[in-house]
Amino acid sequence: EFMAKLIDQGRIKLGELKDRVTYHDPCDIGRNGTLFDEPRYILDKIPGIELVELENNREYCNCCGAGGELLVSNPDFSLEIARRKIGEILATKAQTMVTACPTCIMAITAAKTAEKAPVDILDIAQLIEKAMVREDIKKAVEVEEVTGKVKAATAVYRLGLIEYGKAYQLQRELHRQRSEAEVADTLLLLQHPP
Repeated sequence: EFMAKLIDQGRIKLGELKDRVTYHDPCDIGRNGTLFDEPRYILDKIPGIELVELENNREYCNCCGAGGELLVSNPDFSLEIARRKIGEILATKAQTMVTACPTCIMAITAAKTAEKAPVDILDIAQLIEKAMVREDIKKAVEVEEVTGKVKAATAVYRLGLIEYGKAYQLQRELHRQRSEAEVADTLLLLQHPP
């Protein structure tokens, strides 16, 4: 949502990127958060992108194999599930699989490596970054009225402006905070440390 808003506002300008992509709907963002259209909207805004849907997509998308901490608790079973996902991805003949979940990226990348599959695995923010017209990348994430608290922190991390550890700490803090002013101040401090 945050990235789509920045694109709509013209704060992220996208250039042409020739690629055939498929989108994996993460369980948390998709089925649990019901965010299906926003990632596809972003992909549609990148000139040259051809989106090919997975056979099972949106609320019917198959899990990547890492959900519910399965990647940690039973890595062999997780890899077996992720290998099935690689099969689904390869069936689309996409060059790139895009998702919006770092856990999905880990599981699917492990299966890609095990299967020696010829497909790139990217976070949607990485794809946006590849397509961005580089006038001033930092302007794209200037903090405004932050209503999507965790989404904003994640977007700032995914664009490479803060490291993962700081983004994780920020997300945990944002879950505890309720004041938008406090959230905006926290994001500004991370972007512009004293």
